[in-house]
Amino acid sequence: MDLAKEKGMKTTKEGLLHFNTGKFTGRSPKDRYFAQSEYVDKIIDFNRDINQKVKRDSFLSLKEEMVKYLEDKKTLRSRKVAGYSYEHAASFNITSTEPWAIIFFNNMLVDPQSFVMNHSRTSYSKYIHGRYDCSSFSL
Repeated sequence: MDLAKEKGMKTTKEGLLHFNTGKFTGRSPKDRYFAQSEYVDKIIDFNRDINQKVKRDSFLSLKEEMVKYLEDKKTLRSRKVAGYSYEHAASFNITSTEPWAIIFFNNMLVDPQSFVMNHSRTSYSKYIHGRYDCSSFSL
């Protein structure tokens, strides 16, 4: 909770968490990026403007830089599951410097205690830092 307090999170008199997510927390129209692969090319409709392709090398480079950048930062972590059936389950490991992002994902995904993680066929990692500038990467 120390990081949450540092980020301005407060508790209301009713005991609810309250925080300001900042000016730019909404999704932009073209902010869904997918690393190119045979699988992604089959399941993602790239004819829709919202879905953007990223070269695999660019994705791996950005991921490596983001993980390194977060190494010395205070972060929060969460592990959750999306998709409640075995056929559609995917586990997510979330690392963020922003408490609101962890709460957001925790509210959207299923607690692994209510779903056996070993049944998840797909696993993802998500790294969030509200002030990380990745504009130097080419897509």
